[in-house]
Amino acid sequence: MATCDTASLFANASCFTCLTQGQWQILELQLLCEILNAGGAGGAGILCGVGAPTSTPTVSCTLYIDTNTGTLYEWYSNAWH
Repeated sequence: MATCDTASLFANASCFTCLTQGQWQILELQLLCEILNAGGAGGAGILCGVGAPTSTPTVSCTLYIDTNTGTLYEWYSNAWH
């Protein structure tokens, strides 16, 4: 079960602070799609890390945020875009 206290939510969301307004909107749409399609439990994911993504994600539709630059990558059609 997810932790829902304010301090934990802010700590867990810290990797999203580098996003632009447009990236926030994409992220919100992705989350809405996850809720609609899989109840937030399966078909999509959001990852972040230092540098561009290099490995294949475990789900078919994934967003990745490079925390150094704020660059947003999308995984679809078996490739990062």
